[in-house]
Amino acid sequence: MKVTVIGRPTSVVEQGNTVILMLTHNSPLPPMPKGFPIPTVMPTTTYIVYVGVKQWRGVETVLKDPEDVLIIEGALTWDAELQAIAVFTTKIASKMKQRAMRAAVT
Repeated sequence: MKVTVIGRPTSVVEQGNTVILMLTHNSPLPPMPKGFPIPTVMPTTTYIVYVGVKQWRGVETVLKDPEDVLIIEGALTWDAELQAIAVFTTKIASKMKQRAMRAAVT
């Protein structure tokens, strides 16, 4: 299964050739279609994102800009040990870098 996670990491840990990011979702869902069953209480969801160090070097400046967010695509699985969703990154970008690249092309 492929997933896209958009947000800012709450934690960043480098371990050898891998960077481990933790992202947490604890806010309401965005507007949903009429009739969609909305949970009365949204649980906090933790994502542990594994990124290759080479991929990370291209986006690590996101941490310096509080307005910027990461856009992460990857495969996901449940990590029972950490009680979190694990995402193995296939593609990672910064929203601001993507915007700057589009502006440079036009």
